[in-house]
Amino acid sequence: MAATQPRDRLVANLRTFANADIAAIERLQNLCVVCEYFSRPNHRGGVVAPMANPEKRTLSNGKTVAWKDVPLARALEHAESFVKDHVEYMRRSMVWDRLFICLPVRKYTASWDKPIPNPNEHPATPYSAYRATEKKSNLHLVEALVTAAGLDESEVSTIAVNITIMDSYRGKSSGLLSSSGGVMTVQGGRTGRDHTLDDVPHHYLRDRLMDYIHTQLPEEDREKVQKAVFDDLDETDLHAYAKFIKEDREREGKADQIYTKRGKGLTNKGEAKNILKQEQALEAIECDEMDLSVRWDEKRCPGEVGSYLAGSCLRPNQEPTKAETELRDSREVDWNCDEVRAMTARLVKYGNEGWILDSIRRALGSDERAELIEFLNGRGRRAGPPQIYGHLLDFFPTRQLLGIPLPSPSQKGEAGEGKKRKREPLEERAVNVIGKTLKEKQSRTKARKVAKDPYDGSIDYETYSKALAENDTTGPATADESGQSAAGA
Repeated sequence: MAATQPRDRLVANLRTFANADIAAIERLQNLCVVCEYFSRPNHRGGVVAPMANPEKRTLSNGKTVAWKDVPLARALEHAESFVKDHVEYMRRSMVWDRLFICLPVRKYTASWDKPIPNPNEHPATPYSAYRATEKKSNLHLVEALVTAAGLDESEVSTIAVNITIMDSYRGKSSGLLSSSGGVMTVQGGRTGRDHTLDDVPHHYLRDRLMDYIHTQLPEEDREKVQKAVFDDLDETDLHAYAKFIKEDREREGKADQIYTKRGKGLTNKGEAKNILKQEQALEAIECDEMDLSVRWDEKRCPGEVGSYLAGSCLRPNQEPTKAETELRDSREVDWNCDEVRAMTARLVKYGNEGWILDSIRRALGSDERAELIEFLNGRGRRAGPPQIYGHLLDFFPTRQLLGIPLPSPSQKGEAGEGKKRKREPLEERAVNVIGKTLKEKQSRTKARKVAKDPYDGSIDYETYSKALAENDTTGPATADESGQSAAGA
């Protein structure tokens, strides 16, 4: 008797533990088949229609896509959505755990069980966290400010609700301000329920109160109010704390300007902030004087070079070329985190291939700018998220093995003299990054219709790129097409 296929075992588990009827299961299978069909570059289009029986779709090469062709990972992705939509909340996690019975994959956490991300989880300055043993409550701090500043008691509620709504921000939106019986509350937000002042991290509240003191109160009152609110800090600390918050406010203003100028290219203002942080992190990396010569180490298992990259490391925002996917090498480069950071900075600052941090991030397969920012801000041989570091240790060696040298800090002019590449101001550069990102987003829908780059590694990639630029329609002949290699030409 033939062994049950994993995707069929998944269906059996869904019927058993989620109490799903046959019609619902067949609709799920049909959705998986349709999504798999449209993910293939040679699909012929069509309409996604709800059907009871799992259907087959025919590709342009005559092959069909059916339930048996759906990868288990895709089937699990749709099974997760099915459980979320059809199983009551109290049973979801139990059902999700049991779906993995007899499946040849490790169970991962479902979306409803993942911790809610908190953008204000960590203190932003060395003075944000309360230093005394007994921490004052959030409400106590707000009341201390209002009392010391001589404000009306109603300001306690106003300040508290404004800070609460700022902290409720999640992704594309924040909570909604609501009034009932004269009492202001914040409905919704990142916690998935009504957001309260107690949900605001204590260090974040302190930052916002320091900002309030220096933007809303008269200058002659600021020192007195600061001492009343931040009684755990001395005068030197208070001065330094105020300076940190001022600089943060200025960065916020720059992000607002960027978002205003290029709002169409962004889904929310948080993206503008992260793009600005990316550029600031890149600017702070010292890369000109560092020795980044290749040092090969015979440790890597054969066949792993480049195998973890989601996109091409040769051309921005392209799928991997044939040469990249077939590259096999048993060596590993001996570069530490600081050197990989410097290589990333050199490629973006001095390269002529059009790489920006967002296109590098996509080639690595990373969805979040925050992870790349954390790596770029790290300092030390082993400082930074290991996943980003590992992917970059695929990205740069693959380029080296395919004949793409690292850009030099100086670009040679016609006279052969070293000439530094000019860099526009930080804010303007961040705006340009958003403009490029918008163009990339607009072109993604066309990407599947464009054939993959046929580069197969038989000639030097720089020569190939130049020939490709000269004849953009057909591209240069590779060794297989011309009948001779670059060496024999």
